[in-house]
Amino acid sequence: MKMANIGVLFDHESANIHWQYGINVFQSYIGELLSQYRIPFDWINNPDSPMLTSYDLIIVALVKEDKKTADFLWDYMEKGGAVVALSNLNSLAKRLGYQRGPTMDRGYADVSAFIDAAFPLLCLKSVPWIKTGESHSAEEQYGHVNENFPNGERHCSVVDKFCIGKGVLYRWSVDLTSTIVGLQQGTRPVLEDGVPAPDNSASIDDFHLKSDDSSEVHWEHDRLKTDANAPYFAYPYADLWREAFQSYLISCCLEIGVGLPFVGYWPEGTDSVVSISFDSDYNEDKHADKTLDFLQGLNIPTTWCMMEPGYSDEIYKRVVKEGHELAFHYNAVAEDNGSWGEREFSRQLNWLKEVTGLKEVTSNKNHLTRFEGWGELYQWCEKYGISSDQTRGNSKKGNVGFLFGTCHPYFPIAWFDEQNRIYDVLEIGFMLGDYNKADFSVVPPLLDKVQEVHGVAHIVFHQVHIYNQSSVRELLSNVVQQARAREMSIWTGETINKWYRARRKVHIEGINDHGEPVINCGEEIEGVVVYVPIHNQKNPDVSDENVKLINHLWCRKYVFSSGVSHEGGLAHG
Repeated sequence: MKMANIGVLFDHESANIHWQYGINVFQSYIGELLSQYRIPFDWINNPDSPMLTSYDLIIVALVKEDKKTADFLWDYMEKGGAVVALSNLNSLAKRLGYQRGPTMDRGYADVSAFIDAAFPLLCLKSVPWIKTGESHSAEEQYGHVNENFPNGERHCSVVDKFCIGKGVLYRWSVDLTSTIVGLQQGTRPVLEDGVPAPDNSASIDDFHLKSDDSSEVHWEHDRLKTDANAPYFAYPYADLWREAFQSYLISCCLEIGVGLPFVGYWPEGTDSVVSISFDSDYNEDKHADKTLDFLQGLNIPTTWCMMEPGYSDEIYKRVVKEGHELAFHYNAVAEDNGSWGEREFSRQLNWLKEVTGLKEVTSNKNHLTRFEGWGELYQWCEKYGISSDQTRGNSKKGNVGFLFGTCHPYFPIAWFDEQNRIYDVLEIGFMLGDYNKADFSVVPPLLDKVQEVHGVAHIVFHQVHIYNQSSVRELLSNVVQQARAREMSIWTGETINKWYRARRKVHIEGINDHGEPVINCGEEIEGVVVYVPIHNQKNPDVSDENVKLINHLWCRKYVFSSGVSHEGGLAHG
């Protein structure tokens, strides 16, 4: 089986018109979603490209909704091409006996046809088609979207499949990119406090602009409570949308007779990750010493985010010697003598480098999760050499969990004023802080769900709380114990960033005559896992230890050792 040749159609002329009128083009984020799985693809700038017919499948991200574009794509499908449309191609609706329906800004979708999800996924935008005639009715419909609430009125299907000549159209009603971006980064810049929890469990209206002022999850519909009555956001919606799209895209490729290999999230032997970071805040050496002593007993590496005035030189030396990461804790809180702005960000970062002797600082987390605007923080990180940020997390006890719908590292997208470029800053948000004190009840369900989606459970502690409160020491011990019981790896932010960036240099070049993937690594990297979906899904050899069921699809697992170019590499053990 040959590897699928995929093109992503993104009309730059149309994008420029959107940007001219101040409209975001988050459709370009589809490239980032594919890159997260290292799925190979080419960008196509316009629909009349002579290269159009060379692709097995085309994902339509952004096009002009005009007759010329509709005719090109219709002709491509009639001749045998496959098209995946992302809540667009409304110019084809009439030919298929449909018309575009009104856009729905919030709904909950059943995607159990694509992945194992026992609950509907929050979607922030969908553009349905409404049937008006008899011609070309959808061959198949997958899933459905309910209006406003998980049990709301059924609004539309998630995907409609149409056979057109020798080809096929798979049209998504759900706007995947707007939904995933909106969950991860919000739907608007942070300019004012967000809406507090109605049960007073998370009063985010505290006159401090913060990350959680931009959260789009719902206080009632998206939280659960533990047996100890602790509320938490329970669902990694953005991660599950990525998996649903990947699963369906692979199915589409198999249906047209081509394969779509993809790279696993972590190296062989790592299923999911726990990351522990500390915020120095009160900056007393005795807090740091006791924390380091405590960590020696736990034998784990952690990330130390340092805020001015910091610790003594001896503490920094000990932190590094004992295997922990020194990181930045940018302070923009006025009450703590900080301020928001590039000059202050740069000044504080230079202070950190001077007192620690570090030439480069990998990670940052903003004090109190202070955040303003949309992309300013990422611009500063890029400019001053910070390659990973950890600011997107909760500031209150009542909004722990999947506040931003994800536990995976990701590269954020810019606002329209920067033409929606991708920032070169890896966001590793957190889901829990030690302000929960002795409430351990949220830890098991959060770690379970992180492990299900193979993500990162990033949990924040403070040295001052380790020093003063036995309950916080017990909480940290409990997190480590539960992580090890689940065989989750414990990594620093720097380690996550290094792996994630090395993994992004892995390129899948094809499938050889034996059905094995051929990959090219941009640098030496150990334990890269590649999955190749099995063409004959009905009769897989389940006795083979390398055959895995992933999101309803049988795949064969291959592991590659260090080097630049690899072929084959069947996994063992």
